[in-house]
Amino acid sequence: MNSQETNEPLNETEEKTPKAAIASLALGIFSMLGGVLLLLIPPILAIVFGFTSLSKKINKGQGLAIAGIVMGGLSIVAIPVMGLMGAMAIPAFQEVRDSAQENTILNNLRILAAAADTYMLETGEDSAPVSELIGEGKYFPQLSDIPGTIYPEVIHASDTYIEAIRANGETIRYEL
Repeated sequence: MNSQETNEPLNETEEKTPKAAIASLALGIFSMLGGVLLLLIPPILAIVFGFTSLSKKINKGQGLAIAGIVMGGLSIVAIPVMGLMGAMAIPAFQEVRDSAQENTILNNLRILAAAADTYMLETGEDSAPVSELIGEGKYFPQLSDIPGTIYPEVIHASDTYIEAIRANGETIRYEL
């Protein structure tokens, strides 16, 4: 019967789990769960505490120390991998954002074209000022806002297309 079954206090001959092994495991878990964001400090400490615990020649806590070393090492390897993934993701997100803005501007041009057609049919004029098309109580309440985009001021019945100029200078054309 051991001391745990009899609820007796530990005697001096029983080994205690080294605090360095426990610290290694805790830091290893922390670094795996997001401590990598604090750069290399938690993973390095997990490895240092793990090896410190293993060097004490105490059998108890070796598994904890090894687990801490492994998790710390995996976290160190994960840092450049996450950096590479971020470096690849940022251009992809920018491309998706640009595509979404382009589609929004194209949709705004479609709205302007439809509103201009309606305006010209109702008034009998051969041009439609955009200021008369968009706004409260007009043909369309508002366009989706893409900062820096310049839309035409007037749409003529003879136009075969209308264009908008993005903030970066790119022209987006809608064929009528």
